[in-house]
Amino acid sequence: MKVLHCLGKDYQIFLAIFLFSIIISIIYPVSISSYGHVISAITGSYDGLIFGKPAPIRSDEYGVLTPLIQTVVLNDYGIANSISVYGESLKIPYALPTMDWGIIFKPQFFLFFISPESGFGFYHLFYLSMFFFGWYQLFLKLLDNDRLMAFLGSVSIGLSPFVQYVFTTHAQSLTFFPFVLLLLIVRVHGPSRIIRVGLIFYLSASLMIADFYPPYFIQYIILSFIIFCSISLRSGFRNTIFNKIFLEGMLASLVGCLVACIYLADVISGLMFMPYAVDAHFSWGRESFSRVLAQFYPAFGFDLRHSLNGPNAVEGSA
Repeated sequence: MKVLHCLGKDYQIFLAIFLFSIIISIIYPVSISSYGHVISAITGSYDGLIFGKPAPIRSDEYGVLTPLIQTVVLNDYGIANSISVYGESLKIPYALPTMDWGIIFKPQFFLFFISPESGFGFYHLFYLSMFFFGWYQLFLKLLDNDRLMAFLGSVSIGLSPFVQYVFTTHAQSLTFFPFVLLLLIVRVHGPSRIIRVGLIFYLSASLMIADFYPPYFIQYIILSFIIFCSISLRSGFRNTIFNKIFLEGMLASLVGCLVACIYLADVISGLMFMPYAVDAHFSWGRESFSRVLAQFYPAFGFDLRHSLNGPNAVEGSA
């Protein structure tokens, strides 16, 4: 268990949060899904709502991901949709609790096989808690154990407009990423070194299978490059990037990504040749100054009377 010390002196909190998420999900399963918006459109009421009001912010969640999870459960976790007349595959760029060999890399769905209700609650509660813990531990490592700044850093990431817009659909990769980066940075020796390499491999594969969205991978690579360069300037490249421990971690991460690509091979090949209804493109520096300010002041430019629907702010705030 020594490898868990890479999570800092608070590594026991990691285990506590994990166990707490499981217990709460079994006893009283809840979620942050906006699926009540769909239920309201069908029945006219928010059935099962505890508090708040489902907001139609992220249709990819309440209109795509959650219904597909529901479909997988109704199909007894099979890979083919037997309910549909087309019998289409349920393997998509989003991770679903399908019972195939890829389930090994989907720990967020393990509780589904005990109870779908508990599994869905754990799916949301685990990411909600582990997201902040993962980024907190990463900042703690980067900021020389400054707990206050690490806490503020994780909260700032969590409350940024980009994360707030996409959390219910892309929380999986946003949660796995800081742990992968943290494990790449830390140095351990002896048996813990083997465990570290195994965790990097596992989490890298889990990250890509959970949310296969290349624009996010580009952001992760850029952020990792900046962090590695800043550490190297302080400690020397020989002690960081060109260190054997770091290189073996990078190799493990690449192998994990390769395994994810093998699992998603049919999905990737389908996406490569899929026609799009619009001309999608990628460019730099085209956002207005007000949108730039909104990354630091989320309420800038709108108030509670304005709808969050409209332009795709996800890509704009990335």
